[in-house]
Amino acid sequence: MTHLIHLFLLSAAFSLPAIAQETTKEVKTVSVTNVDSETSVHHASLGTSVHHASLGTSVHHASSGSSVHHAPSGASVHVPFPGTKSKWHEGDRYDFKFEGRDAIVVAPLKAAPGNPWIWRPAFFDAFSNADKALLERGFHVAYLDVTNDYASPRSIKLGNSFYKEMVENHHLSSKVVMEGLSRGGLYSLIWASRNPNSIACLYLDAPLCDVFTCLKKLHKRSWETLLKEWELTEETLDRFDGNPIDNLEPLAKAGVPIISVCGDADLSVPIEENMLVVRNRYQALGGTVELIIKPGCGHHPHGLEDPQPIVEFIVSHQPEAKK
Repeated sequence: MTHLIHLFLLSAAFSLPAIAQETTKEVKTVSVTNVDSETSVHHASLGTSVHHASLGTSVHHASSGSSVHHAPSGASVHVPFPGTKSKWHEGDRYDFKFEGRDAIVVAPLKAAPGNPWIWRPAFFDAFSNADKALLERGFHVAYLDVTNDYASPRSIKLGNSFYKEMVENHHLSSKVVMEGLSRGGLYSLIWASRNPNSIACLYLDAPLCDVFTCLKKLHKRSWETLLKEWELTEETLDRFDGNPIDNLEPLAKAGVPIISVCGDADLSVPIEENMLVVRNRYQALGGTVELIIKPGCGHHPHGLEDPQPIVEFIVSHQPEAKK
């Protein structure tokens, strides 16, 4: 078990910016972030191992989908990425629909050995310093919009299909990096827990990890959406099995490392009830967690001004790095 705690002092405290301003670098003091309004792919959302750092249904359980079954290895024909081609920083960006959902893949100028990739299930291009740095290191950057599905069984199956498409037809690595900002952390943790052998590592940023203390208590509209997506009611909640803090064991058994970045003044997704619970439980299960805590920072801005600690963690946990 690895327990890494680093402390970097911030020269200034940060407060929570408004959702409409979340793609800017300037931080302004406003009210608590409302996760219900975080719907644009250019907005960050509910979004952590530990540094203090510079900013930068029936009788069955409502199970979040089955795991991905890998196809046997062998020669297969590479399929070009579909959709509209444009530029995103140093890469070629492809925008397309995948089973009716918005999807994006950004291909690097030169792919790193093993074709590594990082997958965002929510909020493409929001606080994307780490994504840009990984793109420069030869990572593909992928996005599938399941932002408002709250890791429902249907969305997990959709993610399974997307993963299979990326790996089997586009030859990306079978070990993906899941990147979960805010409520994207919910999807990342649940998809990963259903597919632990498909994960290189997890990058979680101010992640939603406990739907009961966060959504049900603080974000009522989001809680109602979760129930709808899961086809549940308050009376049938015993069928719900998609709470991240209760789905960590498969990841720990598979040895999936986690890096996370959180502000200790987050009132929208409090670290005490979310990522700190994940860290403590994951360590108790023997898992590796590195948590970067930003003193005085709220839910926004996500990430770090210098994303190198995140990038180096992710690169070091690629299959090619272990050869």
